[in-house]
Amino acid sequence: MARTVRNQKLDTRSARAKLPSKKSPYWVSLAPGCALGYRKGSKGGVWLAKIVRDGLRRETALGTADDVLDPDGVLAISYPQAQTKAREWFEAVVRPAEPAGPYTVRQAVADYLDWFRATGRKSIKETEASVNAFILPRLGDEEVPTLTPARLRKWLGKSPRHRQGFARGRDSNRTCATPRTTRKRRADAALLPTAS
Repeated sequence: MARTVRNQKLDTRSARAKLPSKKSPYWVSLAPGCALGYRKGSKGGVWLAKIVRDGLRRETALGTADDVLDPDGVLAISYPQAQTKAREWFEAVVRPAEPAGPYTVRQAVADYLDWFRATGRKSIKETEASVNAFILPRLGDEEVPTLTPARLRKWLGKSPRHRQGFARGRDSNRTCATPRTTRKRRADAALLPTAS
């Protein structure tokens, strides 16, 4: 168990009662990039936790301080209890829980689309439509580590392709299975690495 970091301004409720109210919280560092905060309000204070490290910046409320009620760890949290809760939250943020079960193509695609949205890419709708039409129906439930180049070549050879656009009233959902597109898919598959 980590030791409690002492701070004369925040240690006790009598010390916190003497603090002037202000908009920004009072912070105490618990570890590099990790801090416990206290925001004083008119009817008591609130404990906060903040992490700023490796490009990550997050803040959360931990609960009500024991300014009015005796500390019970739930409705009223003491200074040492707030530090414990903050450390638990830091660990959860830095080391998120491993997903239950194997990592599937469906999960990998969801992670990719989250990244795609977060980076502000403009073609998210087209990408989602392609993923839902071509990748997830055949590969969605497969585990990522089990995918081999041979399996991807097989999928690429059987995957239907759809026309792009609506030129001259053409239906955009008709498949394009011409000899030229078949050769193109085979050439694309040939570029995949071979199994070792």
